[in-house]
Amino acid sequence: MTNPNIIKVIYGSENLGIGVITVWQDLKILDLEVTLVAEDEIRLPFFRENALRVGLGTSFRQTVCINNKQEACQGCVLEALCAYSKIFAASSYPYISFFAPDTLAMLTPGTPFKLNLRLFGPAVAYYPYFYFSLENLAGRGIGLRNSAGKRGRFILKEINAIAPDGQKTLIFTREDDARVQEARAFTLADYLEYRPVQFLQLKTLSPLRLKYQNHFATSLEFHILLRAALRRISHLYFLATGENLQLDYRGLVDAAIAVNQVENNLRWFDPPPICRTQS
Repeated sequence: MTNPNIIKVIYGSENLGIGVITVWQDLKILDLEVTLVAEDEIRLPFFRENALRVGLGTSFRQTVCINNKQEACQGCVLEALCAYSKIFAASSYPYISFFAPDTLAMLTPGTPFKLNLRLFGPAVAYYPYFYFSLENLAGRGIGLRNSAGKRGRFILKEINAIAPDGQKTLIFTREDDARVQEARAFTLADYLEYRPVQFLQLKTLSPLRLKYQNHFATSLEFHILLRAALRRISHLYFLATGENLQLDYRGLVDAAIAVNQVENNLRWFDPPPICRTQS
């Protein structure tokens, strides 16, 4: 696993980034920036994104599920209609959630902090459910438990929708006690710049671990990164459209193999073991 602290790798090739793929217009994206304020002391674990993912998923189910006695979604009479099943029953969730990189591990009461929710495909239509789930999570708390066995609570202050150019649109604010407003979703094509690229710099802001040929990759060759990205994008595209993404996968991978590493300071990092208090 690469160290999440300022790790980067730079790739270079004459053919890097050439090509226009119109199918990206079919994949919707809603990028949300959520501003929170710590109500209690919050201690985030080393795997803070994992704690956020687990906490948000649990809160989402508590918020929408009316059949809590049934542990699994499979076989539930509402499985085809349930928002939780639509989002969390898939093998790969159609959203990502992460804290802002400058978020401290220890947050004192009154400290503001931010997280991002990036919704893809089918998750876009359910974004109000994420708001209600965050409100529920705010009261339950997040992070490591304190001496009293409680997690740190927080207050949901505001939510902004972020456009591809970085422009923010306020869709919820606690100060006005307003309802969640409608947010405009964009497509993946709106985020892409179709121009030739010779160099690509990648920084890992959170722990990164990829598999290649059923083994964890100890070096991040560009084709390994591309294979993982193609698997993820293909799955999201299928969830969004119900169709397989038609790409020249072999051609893309072959081109990626020709991309060289110009600079690499990645290193393997053995994190501390995960304990139950982190989830």
